[in-house]
Formats: sequence, structure tokens, C-alpha cells
Amino acid sequence: MLEGWLERYRSLALPEGILVDTQDSNGEPVATAGSIANSKAEIGLSGGQLAWVATIPDHRGLGLARWLSAVATQRLLQEGFQSIFLCTGDDMPAAIRVYLSLGYAPYIYASDQQSRWDRIFKLVGYPFTQHHDQNAKRERQGEADDLLER
Repeated sequence: MLEGWLERYRSLALPEGILVDTQDSNGEPVATAGSIANSKAEIGLSGGQLAWVATIPDHRGLGLARWLSAVATQRLLQEGFQSIFLCTGDDMPAAIRVYLSLGYAPYIYASDQQSRWDRIFKLVGYPFTQHHDQNAKRERQGEADDLLER
């Protein structure tokens, strides 16, 4: 199953869009982020996606995710994407802080998300303002990942 997912990821990645940082001492991968052309048309999003942002536990807190996310976002902008989004979960406050610091904001597409994002913003120490709630009137049935867009 993972093999199939990785093939799909590679097929969506922009040229030079899969970024990997390695440990100096042994060349082992320690962090990654990707720039992919993707769509979440079912909720009205299309464009570039910041994807597969991950850092191994021993290297978290060093700014690697922020750096790679910024580089991946810049890659998408250079490719001409005017709409860039990412998917995350509300159980990832450290990641959400990184994304907010890079200028990403919640994409509110269902009525239950207003209160969820209010709770998340309190958890990460950011004020949730109308600026972050760009699409509050947009409704959609069903569940999906939380999305942030830039």
C-alpha cells in the first residue's frame, strides 16, 4: 500500500519538488517536504500543495520543517501556482504553528470548523480573527482533513 502511495506522490511532485534534508554525519534523511500539483476539487480547492512535511523525532525543534516548507512553498510560487494549500490534523499543533508562521490560514468549508479552528488557535497561541476565516459561509457535507491555504 505504501509503495502505491509513494508512486502517486512522485507522479504529482513538481520537478525538484521532493525536498529531503540529511544528517551531516551519515547522510541519513531527517526531514522532508514536497511541492506537488494536486486538487481537492471536492471542496473547491485546486492548485499547488505543500505535502509530506515530516521530521524524525530526534531532529524536531531545529527549524527543519519550517525551512523545507518555506522552500517547497517558494517552489510552488515559482511554478506559477497562485493557490497553495496543505492538509493537516488538529492533533499537530507544532506543525500548525509552522504553517501559520509561513502565512497559511485555515480554509473553512464546513460549519463545524469555525469552533474547531478557534480551539486550535487557542492551543497554538494565535488569535483566530476574521482574517483567518476567509470562507466561513462555504458549506460542505461530510468529513475531510483540515486544510490550510495560502
